[in-house]
Amino acid sequence: MATALWEDFTDKFGFNDGSTSENRDYKIRDTICQLLNETPEFKDAKVKAWPYDGGGMHNNCYIILLPVQPKGHGLEQYIRGKVKEIDRKNEPDLDYDEIVQEAYAMEEED
Repeated sequence: MATALWEDFTDKFGFNDGSTSENRDYKIRDTICQLLNETPEFKDAKVKAWPYDGGGMHNNCYIILLPVQPKGHGLEQYIRGKVKEIDRKNEPDLDYDEIVQEAYAMEEED
């Protein structure tokens, strides 16, 4: 069982175009979002990571980064087209692959 990279969770063609994701990757995705949302960098940047099953996308084990919305549910607003994904150049500066590996390690401990 291989571990994925940040790119697998954030590229619509990740997980080999969606064909290699495993059930555990969805649990890991939730853990990654939780870890990211707890970082000071995300809080300071007013960004939130959301697990997204990517309806109509190749990769259904997707993480989307959205600006924190003052009203409403950020992911619902994204789905309705009212808010766009953050510009990748504005992503908080973190070692995302390290966080992904930490999430996989946490899952193995359970």
